[in-house]
Amino acid sequence: MREKIFMSVCFFLIPFCFSVGAADLKLTTPDGRSVLLKENGTWEFVNSTQQNTTTGSYQRMDLGDLKIDIESLMGKKIQVKAIGQLFGEMFFIKKDMMDMSPITVDIKNLPREQKKYVIQNCGTGAEITVYGTVSKVMFQNGLIAEKIEW
Repeated sequence: MREKIFMSVCFFLIPFCFSVGAADLKLTTPDGRSVLLKENGTWEFVNSTQQNTTTGSYQRMDLGDLKIDIESLMGKKIQVKAIGQLFGEMFFIKKDMMDMSPITVDIKNLPREQKKYVIQNCGTGAEITVYGTVSKVMFQNGLIAEKIEW
């Protein structure tokens, strides 16, 4: 009986432990510095220029409102929470995995560690927050990302 209980607990705990340890983690130290803890056991301080990007200067928007009002928001700084998905070298944000009208996001100006996160975690879609400027991206309305959070 004890063996069956032990096996049942192991059956549920092992996948949970692997899923918890399978992503990078961003934390803030007591003195206010940001640290990126990587899944391979290493860590690094987040770039100070990235840290100075204030979220207060960005207008928080719902993805649906952004899609409707994107033309009138050209040049504005916005913050939007969405599912980010990378297809080759193109990055899109969308409401969910079935959303067939994504917004194109230019990620070339992101810091290296944020680009790396996108490449490693957004192939199958991941929830992110994008801070960026509404602009033309690949000949259509989109966002030029300045920062992402996960």
